[in-house]
Amino acid sequence: MSLQESHEVLWRLFAATGQIGAYLLYRELLNDSDNGGDSGEERNQYS
Repeated sequence: MSLQESHEVLWRLFAATGQIGAYLLYRELLNDSDNGGDSGEERNQYS
């Protein structure tokens, strides 16, 4: 595998994980706005 190919693989992996991270963050914000303050208390109990 050449350096160019490995760089492309890393970039695709980074793009995929970035999309997943953004999706999870977006879903967290949605949950917070839907549930009000309840979700914060639940999260503190589990952590």
